[in-house]
Amino acid sequence: MDSFVRDDRSGTNGKEVFGHGSHGSEPPLGLFPLFWIGWLVLIAVLFFGRWFWWRRHPADRGGRGSGETALAERYARGEIDEHEYRKRLAVLRQR
Repeated sequence: MDSFVRDDRSGTNGKEVFGHGSHGSEPPLGLFPLFWIGWLVLIAVLFFGRWFWWRRHPADRGGRGSGETALAERYARGEIDEHEYRKRLAVLRQR
């Protein structure tokens, strides 16, 4: 049996019917715009969320603060003394 049937007696008023009849075979066209709007909102939230995160945490993106943070951590662990810390901090801040 063909999946494409045209039958005026089927109660479809001459519509072409695919599959199992006209009941539920048409896609809900109202949902397509909602789908795309949802994707746009998701992309905007991710983009602006990342942008705001980077503004608040400059060390996480490898910016100017990352060297100072690493140096402060080494000083806090006792790997370098105060003189070495201040000397290297001055070098980092000259850039």
